[in-house]
Amino acid sequence: MPGTVHVYPANDLIAHDVSTEEADCVCGPKLRPVERDDGSIAWLIVHNSLDGREQREGATAMPEEQHDRAPDPSPRPRPDIRPWNW
Repeated sequence: MPGTVHVYPANDLIAHDVSTEEADCVCGPKLRPVERDDGSIAWLIVHNSLDGREQREGATAMPEEQHDRAPDPSPRPRPDIRPWNW
């Protein structure tokens, strides 16, 4: 089981350095501890895009305290979709 896992954007302007267990890529990745089921710690290295896709896609940064929370799986109603009236 690897001690470090990299998460990086696909098709970015650069090839992110995922060859090491250090967070030393030019994109300035964040290093996050992740507790495994057995209680040991693994490291997640989250790389940043350099092509500005966050601005184009309207993404917003998640507050630091919410990174470790699981997303809410409940579906949200969409006002642009109406149910069929059979």
